Amino acid sequence: MRRSGTSLDATLGSLQRTAAALAIGSLDDVRAQRWMALRLPAACRPRDRMTLFPSPFGTPLTPWGIEAEYQPDHSCYADHPVYRDALAQSEGSDRTVVAGYLRGESVVTYAGNSVPPTLEVVTDWLNGLSEDDPRFLEKLLRVTWAQAEVHAERWHQRMLAKRADRVAGNEGTVDRLDVPVMPGWYWVHVVTDRALDAEGEVMGHCVGRGYDHTTWEGGVRPDDCRADAGIWSLRDPVGRSRVTVEIALDGIVQAQGPGNERPESETVPAFEILLTKFVEPGSKFYVPNWVKREETGATRLRTEQDILADHMAYRHGVFYELGDVVVPGVDTQPARRERYSQREAAAQMEELWGVRPREPSRRERHEAGQPWYRQHERQRNGRTPR
Repeated sequence: MRRSGTSLDATLGSLQRTAAALAIGSLDDVRAQRWMALRLPAACRPRDRMTLFPSPFGTPLTPWGIEAEYQPDHSCYADHPVYRDALAQSEGSDRTVVAGYLRGESVVTYAGNSVPPTLEVVTDWLNGLSEDDPRFLEKLLRVTWAQAEVHAERWHQRMLAKRADRVAGNEGTVDRLDVPVMPGWYWVHVVTDRALDAEGEVMGHCVGRGYDHTTWEGGVRPDDCRADAGIWSLRDPVGRSRVTVEIALDGIVQAQGPGNERPESETVPAFEILLTKFVEPGSKFYVPNWVKREETGATRLRTEQDILADHMAYRHGVFYELGDVVVPGVDTQPARRERYSQREAAAQMEELWGVRPREPSRRERHEAGQPWYRQHERQRNGRTPR
């Protein structure tokens, strides 16, 4: 049972189930799946801590008052051995939390958990072990998450060293899209298995493994509305691959640079022409969280001000449905919401760029008109008020 200070962690059970489902969905080898289901929960970073002090408790089945329809549906993995093990472990974690709460212990819960930024890199390394080093899978359970990050980074560096020029060629690609705002740059749609292998080799990631469902049989366009979706590659004027994008009809699933790193900032404007092929400017379309899409369709790198504005709009844009009438909700705690929005924006900045802004001191918050009571501050830090 993971603890936060002296408090029980109420999110551990759900996190164990989610980690198992993620491992099954992203990894092929059952040994790698079992390792990720075991190691990933401890590597996740919790967000927005809340302490539940002892009080009359609900039923053990829904101890946190969350309705069943809001829980992730993992029923498709119910018969998988890795998920069955994780389910039994998570049920034990939930029972421990409930028993401790009923005894009068404090329980800590979180609004969510952020996966480690190296998850995709580690996933690619694990998927490549069956071909590159199958004997390593036998001793995988003795490897920690930090050690796996080191192995994965070395593997990606070896992949990159195979083709330093990063030129995959245009064989097996179609639908060239020239980028007007970046002369000489262009997108190509990768539609054959051989072209996927070449893209994955020169970029140092796993697009050559497990993405066969995005290709066209025989390189011939299928009679399907989803034919344009799949894997697209951004090439520079020399022909080198700079960004690999998996795109669906409702948005970008993922966008990776060399070695599964975040693409360079200079490539972000090139996303405009690719998105225009799928959706009109101003229409809803999912993009990576480091991309800001303007109403005109232009794309640029998301800034700190963009993140803060999005959080403020989410916090303040509360609406209530009264029959057929939708009226805006009244924000009764604007200072508190603004403070929480700033913290969330700072956490997202740290996740994106590795830099966390300095938190204002108590005196600075007081001068800005924000509360700075000791009792409130002790509760916020998870300590018992005096």
